[in-house]
Formats: sequence, C-alpha cells, structure tokens
Amino acid sequence: MSKFKHILITSLSSLSALALCSCVGSRGVLVPSSTLAPTILPTLEATFEPTPLITAPVIDRSTDLLGNAVQGANHFEQFISFSNIQVYEQCNDTFVDMKIENSYPAPLKIALKITFFDENDLEAANAMFQSQNGQYAMILPSGASSVYAQVNTDMTITDLDFRIDFDSSFAVMPENW
Repeated sequence: MSKFKHILITSLSSLSALALCSCVGSRGVLVPSSTLAPTILPTLEATFEPTPLITAPVIDRSTDLLGNAVQGANHFEQFISFSNIQVYEQCNDTFVDMKIENSYPAPLKIALKITFFDENDLEAANAMFQSQNGQYAMILPSGASSVYAQVNTDMTITDLDFRIDFDSSFAVMPENW
C-alpha cells in the first residue's frame, strides 16, 4: 500500500507541476452587463479658519538689560575687555591668542580685527579674530572666552605695535537684537 501511495503522490505532484508550467493565455474582456457605473463623489467644501498670527516679542531697544540708556551704535562695546594678549610665531606662521571678557549679562555678537603697525606707523599686517569653532562673526557668551587670529605675513611682527578694533561692518549688539 505504501508503494501505491508513493506512486499516487508522485503522479499528483507531476500533474500539478505540469498544470502550473503550462502556458495559459489570458486577456481582459469588458462585459457591459458587469461593468460598474461611475460613481460621483460629493465635492468637499473647504473651510478656512484664520491662522493666528505669531507676533514677536517687542524688545525695548532704548535701554539695555542693565537699565542703561542705549546711546549710539557702539553702546555695547563698553562691556568688552581684552587680556592675556600673546603674539607668537610657530612653524613659520604668526598667531595671536587673547582672552576676551563679556561683562554684559547676555551673549553679544562681535567681530574683531587686529592691525600691526611698523616703526613709521604704517599698517604692516592685519587679521580677524576667530572663536574656538572658527567663526569670525562670534557670539560671545557672558564671561571670559578665548579667541585667536592667524596673521598672514612673511615678516616678523612679534615686536610691532598693534591695535585691536571692532569690525565696523558688524555692530556689537546682543544676540537677540
């Protein structure tokens, strides 16, 4: 009996494989009596609600956070001081490192330039200071920060006089102004 089952199973599997492998042509046919009528969807009416306007908080720019009257574009420069200025050469490059102190109770936007002068008071070299992340336009938090400049020059400037200026194209002001 097991031989019979084996033959039966083999025959059935062969027939089913043959049925699956045979080519059957199929083509779509439209039958008008079975075709669905088109349905018309109801039109949706849009309802518009006004979007509430988000108004920015009004900042009183007539006084600073300390209550002092803001007088002029350079008002916030008074809160900036410099210390530990070092000019040095290393690997044929000239660098300037400096500590900068922001005594204002909020971060200030700032850009600084250093200019070196020769013995005839002519400009010998200049550079822009950068923050630790390489930004020239810096957001200076309250307190002390380190900044640096790389001076591109082929002469020794470590013994020359220099001046540090606020970049005139970038006003010193609080970050949120």
